[in-house]
Amino acid sequence: MVIKGGIDRNAHNRSGMLWEVERILKERVELKLELPKFLLMENVSAILTSRHKANFEEWTGYLNDIGYTNHIYTLNASDFGIPQKRVRTYMISILTNHNKFKEDKIENYFNTHDLENPKYTSKIIKNYKNLKDDILKLNYNNIQYKIEADECQPNDTTSRREIYQKNDILYTNKKVNNIVVSTVTTKQDRHPNSGLIDYYSGNINKSNYRYLTPRECFLLMGFDEQDYQRIIDSNFQARKGEMFFTRDKLYKMAGNSIVVNVLEEIFKQLIYIDKNILQDEKVKKFSEIEEAFKIVTKMNNEAMRKVIFN
Repeated sequence: MVIKGGIDRNAHNRSGMLWEVERILKERVELKLELPKFLLMENVSAILTSRHKANFEEWTGYLNDIGYTNHIYTLNASDFGIPQKRVRTYMISILTNHNKFKEDKIENYFNTHDLENPKYTSKIIKNYKNLKDDILKLNYNNIQYKIEADECQPNDTTSRREIYQKNDILYTNKKVNNIVVSTVTTKQDRHPNSGLIDYYSGNINKSNYRYLTPRECFLLMGFDEQDYQRIIDSNFQARKGEMFFTRDKLYKMAGNSIVVNVLEEIFKQLIYIDKNILQDEKVKKFSEIEEAFKIVTKMNNEAMRKVIFN
């Protein structure tokens, strides 16, 4: 029995949607439709391991064949102003149609604007958030924060006491432990999780701590608090006694998203490349000259062969 997973074809998971993108691109190529200028893939860094090497090389090879040049980053959210250890691999694919001049310009740009280089990111990232001032919502005089904290306080059970012993404590003795938290996943009521907050609600059946709330998880993904509040304000009853955006669904939304700050820096690079390399008139003119030179060279070679062999 062959167990499929990761980016295997027919893996029937979210990562397997990669091959749906391939299907769409193939259809556009067959119909001679315009291809996207940019593609962006995000996945766990395990995608670069030997387990997934064949699939990943098949994917990048196909993109190369249809005219894309690929650049791979492995980035940690903590280098982009977010206090979360979240390492993900990103592949930026840029449509150059095998234009060597553009490809060289793009490679040089990435070499000099390397988002994997902490020395470079430290120059461009000016706002570093921390748990105390930007993430944790500890003012329980705010009724909304109090309600959310109560909802994230687990029952006092043996397994929950073990969770408290095994995970980082982000707030205790009225002090915030300003650390970089572990990766935000789709669930906090588990081990490992992203950290715990000492919390006393007066309910003797509850643990003396709480998990991060969905609001705090969204903030750890780089969203503004106003963005999260819009979701809450737009929530509606899906069925009797249950809202559409349940707490579990909000955790999943946060855990499955991409850190906003990282995306912003990648998008800035794509905008620059589009404006200064792909659309730049000088680059276009040089590319046209380069293409004309190739044609002339080919014609000269053919003429020389005729002279030699005739």
